[in-house]
Amino acid sequence: RNPITWLITDTHWNTDFKQWRPPDYGQLIVKNCRKVMAPQDVLIHLGDVINNRQGELSDYLEGIPAQTKILIRGNHDHQSDNWFMGKGFNFVCDQMVIGDVLLSHIPQIIPKGIRINIHGHFHDNPIEKCWLHEPHLKEIYCEQHKLLAMEYVNYCPVSLREMWWDT
Repeated sequence: RNPITWLITDTHWNTDFKQWRPPDYGQLIVKNCRKVMAPQDVLIHLGDVINNRQGELSDYLEGIPAQTKILIRGNHDHQSDNWFMGKGFNFVCDQMVIGDVLLSHIPQIIPKGIRINIHGHFHDNPIEKCWLHEPHLKEIYCEQHKLLAMEYVNYCPVSLREMWWDT
């Protein structure tokens, strides 16, 4: 089959989310990637990769069968590009445009020619709660923003085509 581009976000591997994520969510994400992805596929991670025991990032990424792994930096991704590439990412950037889709971690102002901005960052929090912590985002947020939250997709990667097509 042709390569498929898959999206995940906010894995926050090795973080204790007892209140709102299953205890094995990190391995669950990798397991779900293995179920749907093929070696020729592309994985784009929309940021906030790993919080604790950061040296284990390469173990998580090695378990994902995608040929190309791209990181769009999140607000918790403070290491250098070279560090992330040394752990298994092929490319690191702050945002990316594919056709008329802007991919980012935090919602962005929609530039001319962009139909949607697929982003992470908010998890499955009610949008009103997000504005309490980041009121500046309320001013730019509109119907062209599309949230990807691992909590909403049962910790499975989602194809870019599916995210794009659903809008």
